Amino acid sequence: MVQPNKIKVYKEFEESIFNWLLSKNRIDPSFTFSVRRKPSRGAETDYFIGTAKSRYFATTFWTIPVAYSGASSDLIDVIFKRTYNGYTYWVKFIQTRKPFNNQNKYALDLLRLLKPIIKDKFNEFTEGGARNKIEHFTFDSPKENYESINELIKDLEDDLNRLIPIVDKKINELRDKHPEFVAQRISQGDFISMIDKLNDRLKLHIENQPKIQIARIVKTNQSGKKTEVTNHMILNQILYGPPGTGKTYNTINKALEIIGEEIGGKSREEIKQLFDVKLEEGQIVFTTFHQSMSYEDFIEGIKPSTVDNEVLYSIQPGIFKKLCDKINLEKISESNFNQVYEQFINEIKKSNGNKLILETLIQSKEFTIYVNSKSNLKFHANTEKAYEGVIKKEFIEHYLKTGEALDWSSYTKAIGEYLRAKYNYSQDEKKEEKNYVLIIDEINRGNVSQIFGELITLIEEDKRLGKEEALMATLPYSKDEKFGIPSNLYIIGTMNTADRSVEALDAALRRRFNFEEMPPRPELVSPQFKIWELWWKNKDVAWEDEPYKSEESKLYALLGVEADFDSEQEIWDRMYEEGISVNQISYFDVITFTGINLEIILRTINKRIEKLLDKDHQIGHSYFMVVSSMEDLRLAFQNKIIPLLQEYFFGDFGKIGLVLGKGFFEPIENTSENIFSEFGEYEATEYSERLIYKFKPIGKMQEAEFKNAIDLLLKK
Repeated sequence: MVQPNKIKVYKEFEESIFNWLLSKNRIDPSFTFSVRRKPSRGAETDYFIGTAKSRYFATTFWTIPVAYSGASSDLIDVIFKRTYNGYTYWVKFIQTRKPFNNQNKYALDLLRLLKPIIKDKFNEFTEGGARNKIEHFTFDSPKENYESINELIKDLEDDLNRLIPIVDKKINELRDKHPEFVAQRISQGDFISMIDKLNDRLKLHIENQPKIQIARIVKTNQSGKKTEVTNHMILNQILYGPPGTGKTYNTINKALEIIGEEIGGKSREEIKQLFDVKLEEGQIVFTTFHQSMSYEDFIEGIKPSTVDNEVLYSIQPGIFKKLCDKINLEKISESNFNQVYEQFINEIKKSNGNKLILETLIQSKEFTIYVNSKSNLKFHANTEKAYEGVIKKEFIEHYLKTGEALDWSSYTKAIGEYLRAKYNYSQDEKKEEKNYVLIIDEINRGNVSQIFGELITLIEEDKRLGKEEALMATLPYSKDEKFGIPSNLYIIGTMNTADRSVEALDAALRRRFNFEEMPPRPELVSPQFKIWELWWKNKDVAWEDEPYKSEESKLYALLGVEADFDSEQEIWDRMYEEGISVNQISYFDVITFTGINLEIILRTINKRIEKLLDKDHQIGHSYFMVVSSMEDLRLAFQNKIIPLLQEYFFGDFGKIGLVLGKGFFEPIENTSENIFSEFGEYEATEYSERLIYKFKPIGKMQEAEFKNAIDLLLKK
């Protein structure tokens, strides 16, 4: 409970706000808010994003995904801060003014719809300048400083009672126009998931920590069974865009988030190391589709193996089936089942005729079971309709653990209850289910329909094992087994649109995957961003230390920045105090850049490519992300950009010249010398006068000559 007297400790301030928000949720389960899902180091017992060191924490009430480089906050945040003599709060609205896809555009539209209303309805309104790259406005608490938490909460409740309906209304209006816009109050499922993770964390770090209880909404399915609303993530998704837009790069982040790893605040090196660990453990599997990829490689097929110098051919699982089999087995907790099942198999083998006769539970119909070569059970119904099939070992175990029969329901249940009765089988505690991710790079380069085969239907969410519409398939090689896809396997694909457009994809694939566009993002290579990125990369390095000093010198020379500019230390002090945030890029607008602007180069090239070809053949920002010097830029053109343009335009130097300008080409000698032999009625004159274009050897160009080529590209 909130105490009436002044609370001096940050932790107590945070806990008071949390308990107040929680009390509102207990009254109204639809009142949800965000809490810290996983801690950063030193924040293991914190409730919200923020730290005692920074003296602030923040929450939001909406799920509105926005993704742009450096983004470190939600679209709308309520921020609380412990001041030196009290407490305060403010509400922040923030989004890039250069949205790179529709989701970010709609989020920006939402803020622009809200701004005049917020300005009119709330006091202490402030906004960022019109020249800023970020749409940014706030309104502060009615009082600048509160000595009492109760007093602060009273004003905050009044603000939220007015703010939340305003935001909800504008979200609904935008979603009516654009149904694909993802924006809503934090779902009950997401809120439950956050609180469950918070409980696990607090229990781990605080002895005798009581469990945080929340109001949980339940839903009733068609059978009348009540279930709690759970969190939802996209099972099948494809990231698509031109080369170099960070598709593969982003699959790493997405995969780690899906399996529950917190990557916020981690460096790229730390994220990649974590990803490699999960690859090694098998929780993430990475593969690449290509023209030779087959059903036998991906699902299953007959493949040769050598045993004692003898070549044997056997049915072997492919990449996908092997992962599915592993997940299906791990869904079932370790128990005494293996021992019980082994006894049961021995009982059948020792019985008369290596078979056992059982009865179904409801109609008491006899059926006979045998053991096949894989220690699964083959059954034969002793009725007029002589059903036959195979019941896999793990399906019997699944029934004993969960009460759910995945296949051949009557016979699975009969066998399970026989084991329970005869062998006194007892159920152990079920292990927590964890998510798995399969990443398919270049998914459109393979023949997807052929590779997935009959399983293309089974990857749909409602067709997964355990779902109400679950389906299983009999595979063509292992014909006596039925196969299903687990519900906790997530598939992420990448697709290079320069190889094949989305429209040309197989309809079956387009229908079963969620597509997320990843276009070029030139703002990620702007001069301001390059300096911001360099400084944060070297946040613990002194200004004069190497290799930072050399990196800075090369980058500043490329961008045309005067070394040790007047406000350098002042800007860094401000950034360091705030912590990493994309908003800080605007701090560098005070600098005059007189050198190369990579953002303008990329935008110019892509505008011309889109005119000559289409947007699917643009150039991604990653080609310039690694450029930090004039030499890096020269190598980027020589080894990446020019070869890619030659591929795009099939060696048509005229169109390449329209994109790059004449500075990258050798001077043309116009000669009319007839070099051709005579041949019939062909007239060689027009061919003799044809111009021949050649690229300059960029590696040998002097710096001044290369700069001139860039100026000509930009029509300077």
